[in-house]
Order: sequence, then C-alpha cells, then structure tokens
Amino acid sequence: MGGDTSALDYVVVDWGTTSFRAHRVENGVVTGTVEDPTGGVLSVADGLFEQRLCERIAHWQPSRVFLVGMVGSRAGWKEAPYVPSPASAAALRGAAPHFFLEKVDFSSTFSSGGDSPQNRRVSVTIVPGVSHADGGGSSPDVMRGEETQVLATGADGVHVCPGTHSKWAVVAGGEIAAFRTFLTGDAFRALARGTILAASVGGQPAELSSPDGLRWFHHGLSSSAGRGFPGDRGLLHDLFTVRTKTLSGELPREHAPAFLSGLLIGDELQSARGFLQQAGACGPPGGRRLPKSVHLIGADGLASLYAEAVRHSWGVPVCRVTARDAVVRGVRTIFFGGPRLETPAAAPPGPVDHRGGGWDGVPRVHDPSRAAAPVSHVFGPSEGSRSKAGVGGTTAESSPAAPSGAARTRRPDGTEQAPAEGAPAPGAAAVPRVVAILRGVLPEEVVAVADALVAAGVTAVEVPLNSPQPFESIRLLAERFRHRRPAVLVGAGTVLTPADVLSVHRSGGRLIVSPDVNRGVITLSRQLGLVTVPGVATPTEAFRAISYGADALKLFPAEVAGPKGLKAMAAVLPPRFPVLAVGGVTVDNLKEWKAAGAHGFGVGSSLYKPRMSPEVVRSKATEFVSRVTELYASSKL
Repeated sequence: MGGDTSALDYVVVDWGTTSFRAHRVENGVVTGTVEDPTGGVLSVADGLFEQRLCERIAHWQPSRVFLVGMVGSRAGWKEAPYVPSPASAAALRGAAPHFFLEKVDFSSTFSSGGDSPQNRRVSVTIVPGVSHADGGGSSPDVMRGEETQVLATGADGVHVCPGTHSKWAVVAGGEIAAFRTFLTGDAFRALARGTILAASVGGQPAELSSPDGLRWFHHGLSSSAGRGFPGDRGLLHDLFTVRTKTLSGELPREHAPAFLSGLLIGDELQSARGFLQQAGACGPPGGRRLPKSVHLIGADGLASLYAEAVRHSWGVPVCRVTARDAVVRGVRTIFFGGPRLETPAAAPPGPVDHRGGGWDGVPRVHDPSRAAAPVSHVFGPSEGSRSKAGVGGTTAESSPAAPSGAARTRRPDGTEQAPAEGAPAPGAAAVPRVVAILRGVLPEEVVAVADALVAAGVTAVEVPLNSPQPFESIRLLAERFRHRRPAVLVGAGTVLTPADVLSVHRSGGRLIVSPDVNRGVITLSRQLGLVTVPGVATPTEAFRAISYGADALKLFPAEVAGPKGLKAMAAVLPPRFPVLAVGGVTVDNLKEWKAAGAHGFGVGSSLYKPRMSPEVVRSKATEFVSRVTELYASSKL
C-alpha cells in the first residue's frame, strides 16, 4: 500500500475457473462487490487478464490487489506455486508471487472530466495453492482457493468446502495438515446430463422443500452409508437404481435429482470418514470414529445440502461460514496476521435452513418451515439453536459430539455437569431416561400414541421390529417429530442384523435397540451416527458390547437379574456408563432400580399395550415420567 492508505484498504479477487468475484475492503470492512458469474479464468484469452481485471475494478482505484483461486494456476494469469502440507499462513505468505500491473495508467483509465489523478502503481499478489501427499507413493492432492477459506476460521478440526470438486481439510495447530478432494459435483453434472440417467434426472435441480424430496435425499444418503457391510450393492449399482426406480414409478421424476445427489454425497461422506480417521481427525478406535464437529464453507445452497447430509448421516455439530467472508478474512489472516473469523461453538445437530443454490444441477433447497434452523454461522448461532431437556436427558447444546467445553450435561434440576475425563460419549443423541416400547403398535395409531407419550414428557420411542409394519411406523414418527425441540429420539427394538439397521436408518430412525450383542449391528449403527443400545445379561456381554462401541446397555431381562444383579454389574463397569433396565420395570420398583445404578428404563406394557387409547397412555406415561423426574432430580448420573 502507498501513501496514507490504510494497511487494510485493498481489493480481494476470488477468480475461479468459471466465475469472478471482487470485494473492496476499506479499514478491514467489505464496502463493495463486483460479480461476473461467467467471467472465470477459462473465459479470458491469453494476455487479457490485466485488461479484464481493470475493466471490473477500475472505479475503485485500488493500490493493492490480492488474487485467490485458479487465476494462479497454469491456465490462469501467472502461476503461483503449491506449498506442501503442513501449510501455515506464514508459509503461504512467503511463497506468494508479487508483481505490478504493467499497462495501468490512472490518468487515462480512471479519470473523468477534468480530473487527472496521479499515476499509481498497482501491486498484485497471488495466494499460492497447497499440495498434500498421504505417503506410500500416492499421487499428491492439490487445492487452490480453498486454502484461503480454510485458514480464515482460525479453528483446528475438519473443514469442508463443497463444490464441483469438494475439499475435506484437516487443520491442526493453525496449519493445513491434510486434505482430500472428491469429484462429486462434476460426477453429478456428468451423470445427470450425459448418461442414461438424464432421462430420469433431466439435468434439473431438485426441490427438497417437500417431505418427499427430503426423504429421497435421505434415502440416497442411507443407501451409500452401508458401503462395505452385508447387503451393500455398490455405488455403481445404486446409481442405476435412479433409472429403475423412476421406470417402476417408485421414484417420482421430480425427486430423482435429490436421490442421485444423496447417493453421491453419501458416498463422499463415507470416503471422507476414512480419510479423516487416517488423518487423526476422529475419535479413538472403538468409538464412533467421527469428527467432533464440521466447518462448512461455501454458498448457502450447497453448504446447506452438505449440512443436512452431515446432520443426517453423522449427527455431529455443524458450523457454517459463507464463502465471501472466508475469502476476505482468509486474505487478511495470511497477509496481515488476522484477526481470523470468530468461530462459535458449533450448533448441535438438527434441521438446517436449506436456501439458495448448489452445483449446476444439484438440488437448490428452500424450506420456509425451517427458516429458524439451528445451524451455527460465523457471526453467532441462529435463533432456536438451543433447547431445553426434560426427562429425555441432556440439553441440545450438550451434544456429545460437540467440542470440549460445550459438552456439558443438564441435570433435571437445572444444574450442569461437565463430563469426566474418559467418560463414554453417547452417540448421535443423549441417552434418555425413559424409552417407551410400543410393541405391537399399528402404523394407523402410532402417531396418536406417540403424541400422548411426548405430551407426558417421554423423549424416546422404540418400535420393535416384530410389530406390524414397523418401518412404516418408524417413518411416520420420524416425520412427525423431525422439527420438534427438544428432540424426540425415534427408533427400533429387536434389531438383529446390519440389514435391519440400514432399514431403520432409511426409515428415519436414530435409535437401535437389540436383545443381544451383535458386533455388526453395533459397528454399523455407530458408522451411521445412530444411538445403539445392545441387550446384555452378564458382565462379559456388557464389556464386549462396550468394546464394540455401544452407547448404552440394555439390561434384559431385568426382572431376572434384579436390582442386586445390576448393582453388582455396575460395580465393575466404567463409571457412569448408562445402563437401561428393561423388563419388569414399574412405577412401584423404580426407586430400587435407581438405587442399584440404573441410568434409565425401557418401558413396554406399563405404558402401552395394543389398542390402548392415547388418553390412557398419556395418563400412565405422566405418572411414570413424574416419578422418574422426582427420583433423578438430584442425581449425579
């Protein structure tokens, strides 16, 4: 910068392959933006980059310009080097090429009327890219443009830049330690326009505002979530089902893009998870092996789509950062030492606000009913992002997947309790005190019965898979309580196989309760971000379930072991590991079970029997929940 110009007065240009976007920054604040959605690098002939730049930003009379993106590639203006990972802001700053515009004459280019400003040299700096190699002779991966966005947050952890080529980056110690690229956007465009799937998808974006559209997107995600498990048919086969499902009439054509998008993004999440585990960005072996949270950087539409995918598939908190803020603040971080974006604790997993556009051809989402969705933005959490808990367990802000410092449980008496070091973390939702078991319930009555239970304070509902049409009942309940806060945990009991887990997940369920300890069931449940509660009757079974990654244990049948049996088992289990007593639990013996160490209860016939009226269910549930609340009001569990 020259003269009396502030060090924070400059122009940032995000010049990508297909688009051009310039931001004027004065005293650190963006005061103007020029956009050309078709003015990307590929549209500029050799030797004309300087001319195109001046045409777009001449009226600002800048003295310093920072270029970000593909303009620094071999296909761009001048090639900037790739800085190998781990890459810090200082390393990028040191490798950035600088030059002055050669043909700019402010006296002729920028003057008007009788004005004749003094000629001014314009300094140009190009932000370098970053390269990364996993080792073992693998080909290097590269990013150009995303490095600026990722470093803007100032936060360690997982950063995702969705796009034509999606980037998943791991930041550690303020450096870009590792990243991986996925060709998801290009794949969608190619499949939707240049293959037999075009007849089904039509190259058109999908609307996910309707429950059916969102359900088909989730179905695609769930289909890809089972990769590598029994029943997996493979991505290439699943892609062809976009055509067969539309031909058979099962999949309406207007929702085919949503299903295709879900398949591709779901597959990306599965591959990204393996990369993140390899990069050390997930929990220790034996747990859920998911990142604590995810930073999503990008335009509203596509970032919202990925936020929904992460929420649905992994159940971890998401923090949103707009692409413009990230680029501008990233340049400030790299060249002026910050301050970087203030990133709040990520919001708990929940519905997100789907608005705007995505890839060319990927669903643009708009859902007015979700306008106040609990997704965190860089300038603070949105309204409605926090909720209070009842008997169901913790508050929304105490999501077990939240970063340390935010993961505090709320006791029923309103006090907070920080988790002990090494304490087991539950899965996608807090382990509840009361799980209502609706054995034998029919789809036509399940919503009314569940409404009665929730009105009484129950926050977890289980439909055993030996009930009539259980997956339809689970689907109805998942739709019913999708937007409710505090959340209602809906799922299945009598889950015996990994295939059952997939079916529950595809139906919208998030709770997996089993009568036994099945490693495949527990492993797949954790991979899908579901709460898994296997049944145990002995300490040997309990420790095996915990080693597989169980979120809680179901002591079953509890009436056989009795409170004395639970007390003996609890003495050797990890401190405060949640155990639910199931079978023979009534209002009259709750105090004994609580004294023996029960965290909560699975309750069937004491709350519901087939053809019992909702009014009777609510009365019984109210009495049960009131007694549990009374007993656990001062509990340290």
